Amino acid sequence: RRAALPTVAATAVGVLLAIVVGDRADALGVLVGGLIVLVFFGVDVVTLTVCAELDPAVTFLAVMSEYLTKILVLAVVLVALSGQDAVDGRAVAVTVGVGTVVFLVFLVIAHLRVPTFVVEPGQPRTDDADDHGT
Repeated sequence: RRAALPTVAATAVGVLLAIVVGDRADALGVLVGGLIVLVFFGVDVVTLTVCAELDPAVTFLAVMSEYLTKILVLAVVLVALSGQDAVDGRAVAVTVGVGTVVFLVFLVIAHLRVPTFVVEPGQPRTDDADDHGT
């Protein structure tokens, strides 16, 4: 959510800019590009949230399957959009690039703000925990 909201805001600014400077095809291209970014990365967040408590091997299989599926769906969407005059392909490409950078920057910022525990809270200490090679 912390990465999606700035991406939505960047897409909205891009749509407004496309309306002012370009035409309807540019604005629609920016909107489609923003939606592609949000769906592409949003599915990752949902998958990782669902798989967080599962076995790491199952999580890996789920994430890799999801990634392959997303790439195939993205290819189908891009091929379908390539022959359209209603959507500007350059606007889609620029928006996907900018949206990806915005999403990833804010995702990193969100992860840096979350405290990461070295040990699980509430777990008893073991004897190995205090010697650290001394």
